[in-house]
Amino acid sequence: MADNLIKLLKLAQLTASLFSSYLGNVLCDSKRDRCPRVACRNPVTPPGECCPVCTTCQYRGREYRDGQSFALPKDGCRKCTCQRGRLSCVPMTESDCPVTQCTHPGKRRNQCCPTCKACRYKRRMVRNGQRFTAPDDKCQRCQCKDGSVTCQRVGCPEVKCLNPITVPGECCPVCASVCVFEGREYSEGESFQSPLATCHTCTCKVSPPSIAVAARLGETIEIYKYH
Repeated sequence: MADNLIKLLKLAQLTASLFSSYLGNVLCDSKRDRCPRVACRNPVTPPGECCPVCTTCQYRGREYRDGQSFALPKDGCRKCTCQRGRLSCVPMTESDCPVTQCTHPGKRRNQCCPTCKACRYKRRMVRNGQRFTAPDDKCQRCQCKDGSVTCQRVGCPEVKCLNPITVPGECCPVCASVCVFEGREYSEGESFQSPLATCHTCTCKVSPPSIAVAARLGETIEIYKYH
C-alpha cells in the first residue's frame, strides 16, 4: 500500500504542476503559472529564479542588449535604455552627447546633439561646405568644412582715385562714379568751368561724407561728392 502511494506521488510530480499530497496535508502550486508575460523572442531564466526574463529589447527591427542605451532614430533628443526587455526613454541632456572632434559642431533639424556634419558659427547655422561672410567682419570670408570654420581676410583690389569710399556693408573701398554740381554730373577727376564763376575751374573729387560742396583754392574750385 505504501509503495503504491509513493509511485502515485512521483507520477503526479511529473505530469502536473498542481498536485496534492495527503502525507501531512501539503498543497504545492507551481510559480511558473503566475510568471508575467515576456515580450522578447528568447527569454532566459536566471539561476535561482523561477520566471524567465528578457535580456534584449526589440525596437524597429533592431535588437538591443539589456542595459544598452541609444537615441531614437526619429527623435534624437530622447535616449532609451533596455531594461529587462522593456525600453525606458527620457529626454537627453548635453552630458549625454558624444564629444566631437571639430571646432564648430552644429545641430541639424531633428537632432539633439551637435555633430561635425554642420557648423554653428557665432549663433549662425551653416551647412557643411558652405562659404559665407563673417557676421561681425565683412572683410572675412569663411567656410564650414566637417564641423570646423576657417576664415581668411579678403584681399582688396587697388583703387585709383584720391578719396575712395567704403560702402556700408562692404569690405573694400571703391571709387564713386560721378559728382553732381548745380544739377550736372561730372566724372571722378574731371575738370570743368564753374557755372557759378566763369573765372574758376572746378575738379570732381570723391570724399566720404554726404553733401556736395565747393571749396575755393586760389583760382580752382574742387567739388567733393559726399556719400
